[in-house]
Amino acid sequence: MGRPHRRRHGKMSVCALELEDVPGFLGLQDQLVEHHVRLTQLIYPKVCFRDWQLCIQGNPDVVDNPCGRQRQLERIVRGDWPTRLHVLKAVCHPYGCKPSLVGYIMYEVHGGPGRPRARGVQRQEAPWVHVLQVFVKPAHRCSGCGGLLFQGMLARLSPQERINIKLEVLDLNSLAIAWYRSLGFATHALTSKFLGDRQSAQVVVYQGMLCCRVNEVNLATSAGLPEQETSSKNPEQHLAVPSLSSASPVLFKNEVLQEKVLIYFPDRPGQHEVRIVGYDRFSKWHFIGLSLENGEVRKEKIDLSQLYRDGRVQFKRYFSLMQRDSELLRRARASCRKRKLEELASQVCIETRSKRRCCQGDVQASGL
Repeated sequence: MGRPHRRRHGKMSVCALELEDVPGFLGLQDQLVEHHVRLTQLIYPKVCFRDWQLCIQGNPDVVDNPCGRQRQLERIVRGDWPTRLHVLKAVCHPYGCKPSLVGYIMYEVHGGPGRPRARGVQRQEAPWVHVLQVFVKPAHRCSGCGGLLFQGMLARLSPQERINIKLEVLDLNSLAIAWYRSLGFATHALTSKFLGDRQSAQVVVYQGMLCCRVNEVNLATSAGLPEQETSSKNPEQHLAVPSLSSASPVLFKNEVLQEKVLIYFPDRPGQHEVRIVGYDRFSKWHFIGLSLENGEVRKEKIDLSQLYRDGRVQFKRYFSLMQRDSELLRRARASCRKRKLEELASQVCIETRSKRRCCQGDVQASGL
């Protein structure tokens, strides 16, 4: 078990999940689902607990089975799971009370040497880590528990695995996004998912974040540790992947047009509220309308994706709302096209019938 660290609620330690922790862990997972339900309640009031349970935990056969989640978790704890999936727990040791489970981190290791492919062929893939779930009880947040969980994960990873860590976070969870940024994560992709019935267009957007460099100082501060406890004697222990700017993925295209954003330009003081007015599909840059002192509006071309990755752009609306509006507009256009095609087909059918009647009349007239 990891060395306990003092907290306002008591000592905190991080170690691997055990079979006796399964019931408590399932309770924490339910709290994670409830947290996501509350995040989306304002924009999607009809989203229920099961919708988010299926989105986070996946297989409906496992979720709907009364003992499905427990059996699945027991396989993971025993090491019988087909992939390298790991769960670490955070345990609080209150003074004079029984220790309790207050948080966890679930992560999966991919790639690396010796990973067989079908037909026995060895696959050579660079190792990387996918953080699937992170949760801490509300009463123990802002006390270093999340930082300790990440510290425990890093301690169990090899130097090659530690330089490529990925995760997805809901764009409505602004506090979590800010915390991941402080640890060195940057947004490299945006993905959307549907909650519940697809026809209801309840779209949520996840920010895919990649660890460019583990910020050991901020991680130590988050975990409540002195900086020297996180420094490594091995210079290769905390290597960093190349900056995302070397191969900048495009995050935004036409879907953000007419949106208002706050931009902190690197060469100008203060923040500027502007509107996105255009998109150049060749350079992948956007045009913004910048207000001048004389009241005029001047167009300026910026790399919106890169500025957002650098933490210099803040959108006025959530990406989930933008994606929902885009999905509704797409459906409206598809419905309009379908209606026009039906009207055209009906018109063609009427004209065809009219021509047949004319031909029949001509034949009857020639027969007389």
